[in-house]
Amino acid sequence: MFHGLPEAYDERCAVCEHDIRFGDRLLGLEAAHIRWHSHDGRDVVPNGLALCSVHHKALDLGAMGLEGKG
Repeated sequence: MFHGLPEAYDERCAVCEHDIRFGDRLLGLEAAHIRWHSHDGRDVVPNGLALCSVHHKALDLGAMGLEGKG
């Protein structure tokens, strides 16, 4: 996961706010790229979303998408 990404999203999925833990470890929270590696996306917080495994897979498969601001 990108350094600092979980904290940037309050250690929750940006979509459903999933924050299940086992002790002090987050379960199922993943770093998703806004701009993929194959399109020169870097592993930096501004290029990442904290997503649960379900929403990460949905984004990667194209079942959901992202819209830019204004």
